Amino acid sequence: NVVSVTPETETVAVVNPRQYYSEKIRQTLLRLGFSEVITSSFQKKDKIQLRNALASDKSYVRSTIAKNMHAVLDANFAHTDLLGIRSVQAFEIGTVFDQGEGEVDEHLSLAIGVRTKGNGYTGKDDAPLQAALAELESVLGVKFDAYIEKGVAEINLTAVIDQLPAPTAYDAMPERTVATYSPVSPYPAIARDIALWVSEGVAADEVAGALRTPAGDLLYRLDLFDEFTKDGRTSYAFRLVFQSSERTLIDGEIAEVMDDIYAVAKENNWEVR
Repeated sequence: NVVSVTPETETVAVVNPRQYYSEKIRQTLLRLGFSEVITSSFQKKDKIQLRNALASDKSYVRSTIAKNMHAVLDANFAHTDLLGIRSVQAFEIGTVFDQGEGEVDEHLSLAIGVRTKGNGYTGKDDAPLQAALAELESVLGVKFDAYIEKGVAEINLTAVIDQLPAPTAYDAMPERTVATYSPVSPYPAIARDIALWVSEGVAADEVAGALRTPAGDLLYRLDLFDEFTKDGRTSYAFRLVFQSSERTLIDGEIAEVMDDIYAVAKENNWEVR
């Protein structure tokens, strides 16, 4: 019996600069293909120690976000095949605590790269980070200094916002897209690569379509990652990612699926490289 009442729309009297520019940065980075993450403000070791820590490994508050972003790269390299990406791109806008200055600032940290435990950072240079920072400078209309190390950049966002003009109104929010939620499988994925020589003129989509049928329901995604033409033939290299939502796959059953895929390639007179 509760009667619904639509609230009256009122104009915001004061525009919060931190919120305004943080949202502008957020939308820019999302457009560039970054994903936003939220990591813990507590650290095992840092500058400022808490009197009543939640746990022994959360005894300090962070003075930088960069360490957390390095951990984000370390944790997510295993998901690149599943997501169909070549490198992880993530950012966080969060609070840091500085003992010397006695201040609480907001920082922005970006991370781009792929990590492996054996080899560490595998990025050849920080050009992608520099390009993202240049785009942010263009959008904000201001130059800023960034700390960059091994695929991670960090900026004192509080200091940057202090240089910017006070906003007079919030930008319109982007239109929401209709999305359907699909549960994430808790079971690991298995990736396999296949490279084929085909006759020149055979389209990649045609080859991919032929490979999907024998791959069956376990195929989660199929991506073309290399292509070149030589001596009247074209080479296509595909990455096939298999995953089940019900169980952990084993190498033996994926080997059987790959044998079926090789058989289809042979039927079409495609040479497996």
